[in-house]
Amino acid sequence: MPPVPKRVTYLAYRAGALLAQTLPAAVTEPLATGVGRALLRAMPDRRAMASRHLRRAAGDALDARELDAAVAGMFDSY
Repeated sequence: MPPVPKRVTYLAYRAGALLAQTLPAAVTEPLATGVGRALLRAMPDRRAMASRHLRRAAGDALDARELDAAVAGMFDSY
């Protein structure tokens, strides 16, 4: 997948922030989770980086399933 231009990324964040400010949480929270899960699958390099960082931070405290859930949670919240 080719890299996304910085301007497109910036505009997407701005649009997301505007939506988050104007729509009720009952709409934005499921929408954000859906977008996070889609990006989790669309950005394997970022997913791998997040996984490495969490593994390093948590040490041996997370098994593979817990690590996957934590990475998904990072994408959801971002």
